[in-house]
Amino acid sequence: KSPSHYHMMLIVMHAYKFDESLSVEELKTKLFKTSRPKSALMIKEACDKKFFTLEKKGKDNRKKYVTPTPNFVNEFNDYGHCIDVMIEAKHKELALLRYRDILNQKEAV
Repeated sequence: KSPSHYHMMLIVMHAYKFDESLSVEELKTKLFKTSRPKSALMIKEACDKKFFTLEKKGKDNRKKYVTPTPNFVNEFNDYGHCIDVMIEAKHKELALLRYRDILNQKEAV
């Protein structure tokens, strides 16, 4: 929708990729140039559209943590694009194996 929505998405996905817990309050604080009420509304909209879920963890049941849904993670990983590649090389099978190794290395990280 807006740069603030995109920024929120990146913050949530960064926390997810680095296995960090991100509370709703921390997310509101990290959304610069966005008021706290507007941040709360953006988070609620994202949850309503099934982009994020709010979970209670640990001892403090008042604190909610933001996590992306599996569908959102899959969409984020490929940006909603299917990629079809044709390789033009002398040794296509060797080139294909090399690209597969590179892809597997990136997924392992």
